[in-house]
Amino acid sequence: ASEKVATGELSSAVAIVRPPGHHAEPDEAMGFCLSNNVVIAASYLLNQRPELGVKKILIVDWDVHHGMGPKRCFGRILGCCTSQFIGI
Repeated sequence: ASEKVATGELSSAVAIVRPPGHHAEPDEAMGFCLSNNVVIAASYLLNQRPELGVKKILIVDWDVHHGMGPKRCFGRILGCCTSQFIGI
């Protein structure tokens, strides 16, 4: 789905997947997450398909606590944790 959006074949896409994967790190499964599906898709577009011209990807991690996987998988990432704003 991510490749089809990047090529313009689709205007948007949503992947509803279980398990979520947001805790999985490059070298370790954590928090019941074995692989980080969003990081795999983002990394594929950024590193394996440079001809598509994808320079930035927004990852929205909707959860009540910090999912550290994307932060540890990419060297540079801007993160915003919503749990710090909702008083949990």
